[in-house]
Amino acid sequence: MIDKQRVARSFNAAAATYDRYADVQRKMARQLLDSVIQGGPSPQRVLEVGCGTGYLTALLAEVFPKAELVALDLAEAMVSEAKRRMATDRVTFIVADAETWSATAKGSYDLIISNAAIQWFTQPQTVLEHWFRLLCPGGRMVAGTFGSDTFVELHRICATVEKEWGLPLQTHGLPLLSAARWKAWLDGAGWMETEVREERVTVEFASCRQFLSTLKKTGASHSQSRLPLATERRLLKEVMNRYDREYAVPDGVMATYHVLLLEGKKMDKTCQTSRVVR
Repeated sequence: MIDKQRVARSFNAAAATYDRYADVQRKMARQLLDSVIQGGPSPQRVLEVGCGTGYLTALLAEVFPKAELVALDLAEAMVSEAKRRMATDRVTFIVADAETWSATAKGSYDLIISNAAIQWFTQPQTVLEHWFRLLCPGGRMVAGTFGSDTFVELHRICATVEKEWGLPLQTHGLPLLSAARWKAWLDGAGWMETEVREERVTVEFASCRQFLSTLKKTGASHSQSRLPLATERRLLKEVMNRYDREYAVPDGVMATYHVLLLEGKKMDKTCQTSRVVR
């Protein structure tokens, strides 16, 4: 289980620095928007889940100037940043846990869009079912998230050191899912024209320490480790040293983001097509 209060604190703390360090997330947002633009008519009513500081919200307001926008996020400080960014009163901002909100929400949306948020859900399969209910016939869902190979380098080194030191394996980061798992859930929830696109993005950092610091400044650092604090600190120091050696590139080190872009449509069951694109 993911501690939502802890997640909210992390993102609230990162609200002022998020935009400076969230390069991958901004690229994902633009990709999602391109998919919406290319996929059909302009939506009239849009729900954005996990709006963060409002980068994608502002793009949606600009590209779809007649649309009614509802933007939701768990972190109050993130929503405050989003409000400051926006120059329109067409956006209704909501501070709430998207999982509990989606379970009881009412309405009918032409588009549900979410960027780098669904990996924080404790029951994502159920949320997909709720989103399906909230869409009007012909409505679309597009979402960006991170797949199971995200930060594979870091996880390999952590597992290696824990094994060498005789420590129990810990969960460092979120338990991220594969493209195949998301695809199966989309199909199982009744979505049509489902598609899951995968991309592995390599990002360079000056060092492992800077890499981990960047995660913290976007609010995305997360660990479920149960090791004693002193042991955790020793482990972290060893992991950073090995990372700098084993994943060195000319200007520092590299890290892999496994980006997944999900799409689905609510339509007649007579129209059934689905794809996995790699």
